[in-house]
Amino acid sequence: MRSGILQWLGFALVVGAFIYNTTLGIRALGIVEIAVGAYWIKTGQVSYGIRGRPPSGYLTGWPAIAAGVAIIILGIAFLTAPMLVKPFFCGRRACT
Repeated sequence: MRSGILQWLGFALVVGAFIYNTTLGIRALGIVEIAVGAYWIKTGQVSYGIRGRPPSGYLTGWPAIAAGVAIIILGIAFLTAPMLVKPFFCGRRACT
């Protein structure tokens, strides 16, 4: 139950930040990615499969740790250099 509430809270944080400003939204997404990566490393497993269905399986052991570290690195990039990531969110149009 608590995990579901945290997921919705993270989603609301990111959406609210993107509504306010794209750069702030990218940074908020970085914070959420860092938290998710830390959670994956802490639990030592990453579920995968089709959303809305039970997980098809789990990455465990070193692949789960590697996935957690990779998502943390991506989150740090989003947090510290949002202008490098901004073109992926805005495309060819200018965004604020």
